[in-house]
Amino acid sequence: MKQALIISLTIITLTIYGQEKKNEVDFNKLTEIVLTEHDIRKRNSFIKSLHIGMGIGPETLLSLFLPKVSLYNFHEYRYFDTYYGIEGTIGILVAQWYSFDCIFGVKKNNFSFDTSIGVFWYPKQKFDAEPAGPYFHSTLNPKIGIKIWNLWFKAGPSIFLYKDHPENQETLGMMNFTKFGNVHYNFEILVNFR
Repeated sequence: MKQALIISLTIITLTIYGQEKKNEVDFNKLTEIVLTEHDIRKRNSFIKSLHIGMGIGPETLLSLFLPKVSLYNFHEYRYFDTYYGIEGTIGILVAQWYSFDCIFGVKKNNFSFDTSIGVFWYPKQKFDAEPAGPYFHSTLNPKIGIKIWNLWFKAGPSIFLYKDHPENQETLGMMNFTKFGNVHYNFEILVNFR
């Protein structure tokens, strides 16, 4: 038993000493890495961007007084840029509502195409003894956009993935502002605050 303990302690000590000695030897053999201009551009191409603006449609209902806030991460490639991010709105026009989106898109020069999956929640509220809500829905929102100077205009249809609303109330009245035919649309104008 005593011999097994001495052998195991000796092996542990030699193993630790050997690892420490290996690090000392490798430390003196460092080489310089030369980066090309393409490597540097690729490394610095991750850009965070804050956009604030207004939108109307099932994605945000109406974001006007408290704006829609979007935080994007852009990644530049040789022929196009990709971006992903999050968007959120808290509405307090006459009542309160909340929306949140996760977004992914592709951008080429001033044109963009993105899609987001969003949730919208309008809690139960009471107006003149007539209750409204609660409403909840989840939407898929593909949009095309054009960027002019610091403004980014985006528009596209909204596809309902899930709806939950009171049985006696079909939808919110403001939800139909951007309904053309049987399709709901989203429109937004964002300003870049980088």
